[in-house]
Formats: sequence, structure tokens, C-alpha cells
Amino acid sequence: MESFVGATISLISKSDIRYIGTLHSINQAESTVALENVRSQGTEGRKGNPTDEIHASPQVFEFIVFRGSDIKDLQVVTAPVPPSVSAVPNDPAIVSAAKPPLSQPLTVIQQQAQQPQVKDIPAVSVRSGGPHVCFALTCW
Repeated sequence: MESFVGATISLISKSDIRYIGTLHSINQAESTVALENVRSQGTEGRKGNPTDEIHASPQVFEFIVFRGSDIKDLQVVTAPVPPSVSAVPNDPAIVSAAKPPLSQPLTVIQQQAQQPQVKDIPAVSVRSGGPHVCFALTCW
């Protein structure tokens, strides 16, 4: 069953509502099926009586866990996409091939520590009255 993780699934509940989503997991011990990025397609005429029909929802649900005993039908719509295999070259220059986690906003102290130091970097500025030499933003 794990080979279907990542597949697009069409699931009809005992309430005749069809859901389409990506298979996240099947828990055999708890008899549940978990889907990600789930759209409700409504009853699509399965109720027989127009007043009992449930309309499709435009909302995409991030994650839904379904009780197995309340699933009427489950079909694989598209097979899971196999993960791409990209071998990182065996190069001693590569320190890491993993994306670093998002960093937290810098505090004022961290921002000041990361600013380049301008001490002892001479700069020449020509103003009226002759050239000026500046050190650490102080000019003479």
C-alpha cells in the first residue's frame, strides 16, 4: 500500500460525497486513509433527489483523515510520481546538498554584527576647499 503514497485518489464516502486528493498514508491499525490537498466534488447526482445533493466546494482542504468503514469506493486516478534521482557528485567542495531551514528574523544585535566594519578604510572625498580623507565616517 505504501507504493501508492503520492498518488491522486478519488474517494467516495458512504454519504456519497466524492473527494479527490493526494494519498498521504493508509493506517491499517486504525483503518484510516489520509489525503492531502483534498477537494470535495459533492455528491454529483448520486443521491437521486436534487434537493438532497451536496454541491462541490471550491475550498482545498490541506489534510483529511477518513474512517475506512465509511469509505464506499476508493480509486487510484493517477499513479504517484517517482522521486527524481539526482546524484550529488562526489566532490570535497560540496559541504551540503540539503536546503537549509528558513532562518528567523535577525535581531538588532545580529544585524549590527553582520554589517561590514568601516574602521580604518580610507576614502578620499573631493569637496570645495580641497580633498578630505575620511576614516570611520569622520572626515578631515
